[in-house]
Amino acid sequence: MITIEEFKKKQTNKTRLIGLDLGSKRIGVSICDERQSIATPFKTLNKINTDKIIEDIKVIVEENNIGGIIIGNPINMDGSLGPSAQSVNDISKNIEQQGEVFEYFVTLEPTRQRWLFGLDVPVSLRQQSRLKSDATLVAPFRINKRIRYRVSSAPDAIISKALTPMARQINLALPEDSNEQSKQWAREQFTEAGSSEAFVDLLLQHINQEPYFYTLTPPIMEREMVDDFWFNHRSGFCEHYASSFVFMLRAAGVPARVVTGYQGGEYNQVGGYYLIKQKDAHAWSEYWVEGKGWLRIDPTSAIAPSRVDVSLQAEMMERGFLFDELPDAELLSSGWLDYAGQWFDNANSFWQEWVLDFNQDNQWDLLKWLRLQSLPSYYVNGMVLLVVFAVIYFLWRRISRQNTHLDDVAKAYQRVLNQLAKKGVSKRPDEGAKQFFSRVIKQNPDWQNQLAPILRDYQTLRYQKPEQIDGASSSCLARLKRNARNLQL
Repeated sequence: MITIEEFKKKQTNKTRLIGLDLGSKRIGVSICDERQSIATPFKTLNKINTDKIIEDIKVIVEENNIGGIIIGNPINMDGSLGPSAQSVNDISKNIEQQGEVFEYFVTLEPTRQRWLFGLDVPVSLRQQSRLKSDATLVAPFRINKRIRYRVSSAPDAIISKALTPMARQINLALPEDSNEQSKQWAREQFTEAGSSEAFVDLLLQHINQEPYFYTLTPPIMEREMVDDFWFNHRSGFCEHYASSFVFMLRAAGVPARVVTGYQGGEYNQVGGYYLIKQKDAHAWSEYWVEGKGWLRIDPTSAIAPSRVDVSLQAEMMERGFLFDELPDAELLSSGWLDYAGQWFDNANSFWQEWVLDFNQDNQWDLLKWLRLQSLPSYYVNGMVLLVVFAVIYFLWRRISRQNTHLDDVAKAYQRVLNQLAKKGVSKRPDEGAKQFFSRVIKQNPDWQNQLAPILRDYQTLRYQKPEQIDGASSSCLARLKRNARNLQL
């Protein structure tokens, strides 16, 4: 937290600011104009808990394009800090701990689960979704169709500032009467290390120096799975290493947990986004350190590169699934195929974003691209209405011209039918124009010279596409109307 004077020195351009008045139960929020001359009340927030307050403030900052936060500091008359001032410092510290915030969009395929995905550490998310205390995002419904949502993340934020007794108990829990060899080994090594962070370094060094292997085809573990993995087989993938790592930490009295998510991904150079697939799934470990919160560590990364098993590749080669085993291997592995795939993925993403999910956010992005975001809302709304009316008028003119054209054709045709009916020749309901005229001409060959041109012009005008209606059609319609009017049978 810095003073007003320090804040003014850091400002290069004046922006809208938000002011927070912290009370014992509620927080008053006000927002000033861009010239920083007038501040007006905005809303009142209830002080439920710190995480909820930070989330609400973050939403206000994002929605109102806020460039800075000013918090009143109620210092006592003697300059000391009372309970109110301490509360202010706590809120300010939590805001500062978030650090730089990145905003991005996520397009999520159906998972049939409620989990939403985002980069570490999410600080704000889509409406109606919930940000849990462990920094996981949960939707109010199962994801049964493709969705697109906005997330803000602060990579330097601390996930949790305190560990409740219940959370400590949960993250120290171990099954009784199982893996006793691992428990004993962990306690002995922790005593030698002296601290949780030193113990973590010891575990990582142990994995790196001992003959541990990474493989996607691990052997079957016995009932004492951790003992069997840690001391016997020493082969597995990320879940084996993360879960065993957490077991050792808990056995040593260090709160720890397994974290699952995705690591890596493919960067699409065409669209400028990352494509994350199921093959990028990964598991890590987190352990608790007082004053630092939850610290993340990847025990799988400690394996020496020379001990990464290629058993999966060997299995695929045996089954003939590798490119090198295919006749067109050189063609398939060439760069143009990857580039074409990126174009396809980008086209799919564009269709999803700008057609299927054209929401308020996309509308705002379009206004910014058109450099219209600074105009008053009534100007923008007026322009939108003008465009809508212009489109409606264009379509109305097009339809009206088409209908008028067809009405004239129908009138001329009906005129001919009426004259033929007077001669005792009527069109049957199941007959088309060509069938009817052919029957009439066959019965009355003398009428062919008059009826044949009428039929030809009628078919041309009646069955042509609307976009084909032009000046030539007008002359054809004039000829049809003239021949119908001058018909003498």
